[in-house]
Amino acid sequence: MEANYLSHPDDVLVLLDGLKLARRVMAAPALATHIKAEVLAGNDVQTDAELVADIKARAETIYHPVRSQNQAIVHVPFATSVE
Repeated sequence: MEANYLSHPDDVLVLLDGLKLARRVMAAPALATHIKAEVLAGNDVQTDAELVADIKARAETIYHPVRSQNQAIVHVPFATSVE
């Protein structure tokens, strides 16, 4: 199943902005002293084009894109509605 993640340009831009924000947070003085190096995407990946290529190469979802809930309407004669 192809879920077409990142098929809309805005999807990529949101992740790009998030990656840039994460880098700024990690570079803050309170955290920077605890960081040895950025593992992924890595310090050599800097331009927007490089970052977008990395995002497209590594981004994935942990969610299954289908419903597991019963979609059938079941008539239960003894059921009551509570409001």
